[in-house]
Amino acid sequence: MGEVLKSRHTLVIEKKGKIIVKARKGSMLAIIAGEIVVAVLAYTASGRRITADGALERLCFLASIVLIAFAALMSLILALQSATSKTVFDVDARTMRRGGKRFDLSRAGGLEVQSRPFADKQLHFLCVNVDGRQLRIASETDPADLRKAASLLEGRLGSRPAAEGAAVAAEASASDAAQGSPRAGSAFIGAFLIAFGALWGGGGYFFLRDVIFTMLPEYGGPLLWPFGLWLIALGACELARIPLFRRMLEGRSRGKAVALIVFFGSYLLICWRV
Repeated sequence: MGEVLKSRHTLVIEKKGKIIVKARKGSMLAIIAGEIVVAVLAYTASGRRITADGALERLCFLASIVLIAFAALMSLILALQSATSKTVFDVDARTMRRGGKRFDLSRAGGLEVQSRPFADKQLHFLCVNVDGRQLRIASETDPADLRKAASLLEGRLGSRPAAEGAAVAAEASASDAAQGSPRAGSAFIGAFLIAFGALWGGGGYFFLRDVIFTMLPEYGGPLLWPFGLWLIALGACELARIPLFRRMLEGRSRGKAVALIVFFGSYLLICWRV
């Protein structure tokens, strides 16, 4: 039958009596390709003589290293996601296979859409209860897409309707989000900032140790490589559930102004060189 449902992040395919639910990879592949293209351009620029002291060329070389490293990391994440996120429902055999494990659907509960806080937003998951375990088979930012997928699977598999507890779970998740910074989102953002800061700081220390960012050389400017240390500190704050980074991304607010002054003010004060 082929493709039966396609949303922003999820693809549902039916063929030869099997229903396959898997994550779409298009957006992530586009990001990886963009990183590689920019990295190649930066590396090409680093081999040309652009500035008298070669500072810009070294900066382009550092940028190419950081971008290639992140492209490799994202490719690894994509490969792991492809291996673990694919779920195959066998309509005739009444089984479900996910990540090399097979489950008997005759002992499965109903499908339900649950919500969990992620950073300052909500992520929605399509879940199925099998053998007392709750398995997430798809995720979306819009719960309506998952409800369509749940309805389709229930129709094909003859599953019981989604549990009433889905609404309760969503309400509890929203309450958790209102009480404080969600742990999952903070961990992801924190880990990303620490990794990026380590690449920037480490690469900059070895390749751009004395380079400053300035438009007016007579007035000096801040050293480039220590900015990675500030990014690491920003990531550590997120891991400690101190949302300094997200405060900096807010709209016009007093909290945003204070966060920006603390972050960039301390960096400029300590790292300024003439």
